Order: sequence, then C-alpha cells, then structure tokens
Amino acid sequence: MNIEELLERYPQTRAEDWRNGAGPEAWIYKTAYVEHPENIRDSAIVCDSAQVYDSAQVYNSARVYNSARVYGSAQVCAGNTKQEPFQIIGFLPWVVNASGPRMIRIGCENRTLSDWDLNIETIVAGHRETARLPQIRKAIEMCREWFDDNPNAIVSTERERL
Repeated sequence: MNIEELLERYPQTRAEDWRNGAGPEAWIYKTAYVEHPENIRDSAIVCDSAQVYDSAQVYNSARVYNSARVYGSAQVCAGNTKQEPFQIIGFLPWVVNASGPRMIRIGCENRTLSDWDLNIETIVAGHRETARLPQIRKAIEMCREWFDDNPNAIVSTERERL
C-alpha cells in the first residue's frame, strides 16, 4: 500500500506521521513503538499504541493496533480469509479459533492441526491444564470438522521461504 492508499484508509492521519518498515509498503505510525523496523515488512501496518519488540515480526497484510504487544520471537502474519474464521468462545477459558490454513490457536498456543495431534498432552501439561484435556480435544475436533467442511475458507498468503 502506498502512502496515498494509507491516508485514504486512515484519513485522520498525515503523511509525516508514518514511516516505513522494511519496505515501501510496510508502515509504522508515530504513536506505535517498534524496536526493529526491519521486522515490519510486506504490507503490514503497526499503529495506535501497539508495541513490537525483541525479534517479533509482522508481515503480509497483518495489522497490529490499539494497545497490542507483540514480542519474543512471535510472528504475526495475515492469511486471506474468504469467510469468517471458525471460533469457539466460552467453552474453554481461552478463545479457540482457526488461525490459518489447518492452524488452530487455543489461547496463546498457535499450532498446526498435526502438531496439536502429535503433541497435545505435552502442550497441555506445559500449561498445567491436564484436567481440561477432554475439552481441548473436543475443541480441536470441532476445528478439524470445520476445516474439512470449509477447505478453502482460509488460504495462506505467506510467500514460501527458502
């Protein structure tokens, strides 16, 4: 997105309030804190009072805004959704959602369906939530059914990496 498109999207801002990340289409607003601007790339936008630090990366068409904090080795990547992604709210203490092509986020854990299948006991034990294992398995099964019923609902826009 060029500066004209950016200002059209955010009409309350001015061109001098924005700076580029790692490319001419990645943008950082003056009120946002980004420790390493080179980690904001593609057509990503970081604005408001959002913070991105450590080795965290924001890319594709991802948006980080409001008071969001992205840190550590986190990667925020926008996929292209063709319909509203599947979400479960209220069944567990955390939101469960389809976060990418055959990707499931349960609370802070964002993993592929196969990773959940192979490592669920270890993941859940690491959070000291083994008592909730049956509900977590049910949530994963519900996501699996949604993926099977909606195979083209979420497609990746991430470029393949070497």
